[in-house]
Amino acid sequence: MLALGVAASSGCPPIWTAEDASRTLGVSAASPDNEKPGSAAPRVGVLAGQVVEQTPPLGGPSHRLIEFEGAAAGETLMFRLHARDASGQLLTVALFDEHMCVLVRTQLRDDGALAHALRRDCQAVLVGLAGAADLLERIEVSVERRPGVALMTTAPQAVWLNFAGADELVVGDELPISFAAFDAADLGGAYGGETGYIKQVIVETLRARYADYAVDITTSDDGPPPAEAHATIHFGGQHATLLGKAQWIDRYNSHPDDQAIVYTSSAAKYAGMGLRPDEMGRLLGNTGAHELGHLLGLYHTLGGESIMDASGGVWELAGERRLGRDPLDVRVFPTGFDDAPRVLAETVGLRPGVALQAARLRTSSEPWPDGVLRRQCSACSEAGLFAAAQPPVPGGAAGVAAERWRRALTFWRAQSARMPPASPR
Repeated sequence: MLALGVAASSGCPPIWTAEDASRTLGVSAASPDNEKPGSAAPRVGVLAGQVVEQTPPLGGPSHRLIEFEGAAAGETLMFRLHARDASGQLLTVALFDEHMCVLVRTQLRDDGALAHALRRDCQAVLVGLAGAADLLERIEVSVERRPGVALMTTAPQAVWLNFAGADELVVGDELPISFAAFDAADLGGAYGGETGYIKQVIVETLRARYADYAVDITTSDDGPPPAEAHATIHFGGQHATLLGKAQWIDRYNSHPDDQAIVYTSSAAKYAGMGLRPDEMGRLLGNTGAHELGHLLGLYHTLGGESIMDASGGVWELAGERRLGRDPLDVRVFPTGFDDAPRVLAETVGLRPGVALQAARLRTSSEPWPDGVLRRQCSACSEAGLFAAAQPPVPGGAAGVAAERWRRALTFWRAQSARMPPASPR
């Protein structure tokens, strides 16, 4: 849905259930009784946790953070939920590192379990639960640490941009769609004759956004699709409410042959805003970069110039965007960050000669609202990025600090709800 003709909406996969979690690299749904009979029991260490954050709801779900001791790269953490009077209710479960950067996020039932293999050493791991307050009061979490296994390796990603049209294309849960080769005239009469130039801007935009990472982008104008496994981003067609759609959010890129679509004809709604051809090209290119981010496992974030921002409008999409460390959209989880440079470095790898800190330095950070407590994040100190101070456990901090946190959370929730689209990006 477009609000006042200026808010852009691109599509996202629905929230995954526990059954879907097994499709994500390093994440698998598990059950206490799903191990093979007669198999040797693995060595496990049961970790003890401590509640470090519990925030009352502000018009949204409650959430709780439980901190456990750290684990090493390659080790698998098995999380089990234990609910009094389990009823199969769903709740959001997220795993964070010691810097509150999300490792994975999914949904589980109140008696479910989840396994996650760490890709890096973590000094501490935090389990986040979000859902109805009465449900969280009945939930306890146990975590088992299983011995190390072969570490996951990075794998470069090939991406093919399809401008040549498609027949009966199905992306995610959308209906089949057919469309002809990309023609800029479909964007509005002012863009007739600009097809070649706008395609050039789209390609340059996508390549610029992923320039630090091992992502090789080619197009249908260059030739047929790559022979190796590759992601495809289609450019064409129209949708009533969406500007783009990704097949799913593939954390750690376990499916390198997935696809997304940018509904180019939907952008014709913005022709009356007077976007120049280069701005229209960047709008479509940034939308493609956003959907590619989902295919590579990135979640929605809020604020600044982030490619994965879920609250911006047309002018933001037509401008310069970047991949950085940004606050999670509260619809993903009410607190925490997604560190896109680190996730991509661990998934597809960095290009030769590029350091992770250098990739971060090419990002910017939008200031937090006035009055919010700040503390320097040691993980990102060289990049000059800051993390918001975590809210206090009720009764454990001064009222003014708690009020500042409530103001900050209210700010981000309001930003998320601003001109809400029919479907989140």
